[in-house]
Amino acid sequence: MADPAIKLEPIGSREEFAALEHEWDAFLPKTQVPSPFQSWDYLDVWWAVYGQRGYDVKLYVARDSDGQLIGAAPLMLTQRGAFPGSRGRFRHLALMGGVGEMPGESLELPALPGYEQAIGEATADLITESLQGLWDVVYFYLVPEKSSSVRFMLDALSKYGITTRTTSSLPSPYLPIESTWDGYMKTRTAKFARRVRYIESYANRRYAMKRLMIIEDISLNDAMGHLVRLASERWGAESKAFHTPEFIAFHKQLAPRFLAKGRLSFGVLELNGEIAGAAYNFVFADKMWGYQCPWDTRFKAAKAGNVLHLWSAKTSFDMGLRELDTLPGRSGYKDEWTSEAHVLNIYEGVCPDNLGGALFKVARQLDRLLKRKPTTISNS
Repeated sequence: MADPAIKLEPIGSREEFAALEHEWDAFLPKTQVPSPFQSWDYLDVWWAVYGQRGYDVKLYVARDSDGQLIGAAPLMLTQRGAFPGSRGRFRHLALMGGVGEMPGESLELPALPGYEQAIGEATADLITESLQGLWDVVYFYLVPEKSSSVRFMLDALSKYGITTRTTSSLPSPYLPIESTWDGYMKTRTAKFARRVRYIESYANRRYAMKRLMIIEDISLNDAMGHLVRLASERWGAESKAFHTPEFIAFHKQLAPRFLAKGRLSFGVLELNGEIAGAAYNFVFADKMWGYQCPWDTRFKAAKAGNVLHLWSAKTSFDMGLRELDTLPGRSGYKDEWTSEAHVLNIYEGVCPDNLGGALFKVARQLDRLLKRKPTTISNS
C-alpha cells in the first residue's frame, strides 16, 4: 500500500537514538505540526524514565535516497496493566509518550512536506505486519486534527479492516502573536487593559515582589524543588503533575536539556521573601507552550496565578514568538487571553483478528450502554 521506496527502519535502543540528536533537532521543526512533546530530548528522556514501566518503545525512521531523514513513526506498545480500570486488561498501540501519567500533546507522525502520505501509509503497513499480534487496541492521543500523516495512516488502516473512531475532540486555545506587546494591548478593550495594569501593579503595591529567573537568580535544582512543592500544594492528588516519583524524575532530566537549548521558559515568583508560584513553559517552533503554572493558595489575594499567566503572555511577546499555545483545558485565563483554538483528537480502534480486540469492543459497548442508561430508584 505504501510507496515501496519508503522504508521505516527500527531504532532499537536509546544509544541508536542518541546518534540522531542533531539530525532530529533539525528535522522536526520542518514537519507539519512540530511539538516539544516529540522533540529529541523529550522522547529520549521519556524512553529513559518510562521505557521500563510496561511501555515498549517501537521507534522507526524513514530516509530518502540521499539518506536524509524524511519521517518517523514514534510508536510504543503497552502491556496489560498500563492503564487503570478495565482498559488495563488490554494491550495498546500508541504514539510514544501518548499514554500514562500526564501524556504528551500534539502528537503525530512527523514527516517533511510532501512525505505525509508515504509515512502514514508505511506506518499502517508496519502496524498490520511487523506489529501484528502485539496489540489489542490502537489509541492515538491528542493528535492535531490537521495532521495529514495520521489521517493517511488511519485511512490505510481502515483498508486492513481496522476501523478507528474519534472518541474526543479537544480545543487547544491559543493566541496568535502578530505585533509587539504594546501593539497587542491597543487591540484590546479599555476594560481589558485596565485589568492587565491592575494585575501588574497590585502585587507590587502590596508585596515585595520579585521574579527569579533560573540560573541568574536561583539554581535549577532549587527551582525544581519549589515547582514540585507548589504543584502538590495547588492540586494535590487531583493532578498527577509533579506528583509521582517518575514524573518528577522525568522533568528533572528534561529541564536542564530544554534550558540548554532555549526550549524552557522557567521563572519563580517571590512575594515577601517567600516562593509563591512558578511558570514552567516550553518554547518550541516559535511558540510558547503553557505547561504548568502552580501557585501557593496562601497568595490568592496577591493574584499570584494571574501574575504568572501575565508573565507567560508577556514573555511570549518579548521573545518575538508567533503564538502562545495554552494547551487543552478550560479556564478563565484561557477564555480571556486566547482568540483561536487548535483541535486535538483522540482516535481509538480495535484489532479485528484477536480475542483481546473483540473483548475490548464488547467492553466499550457495555460502557456506552451503562452511561446512557438512566438511574432508577426502587421504592420496594
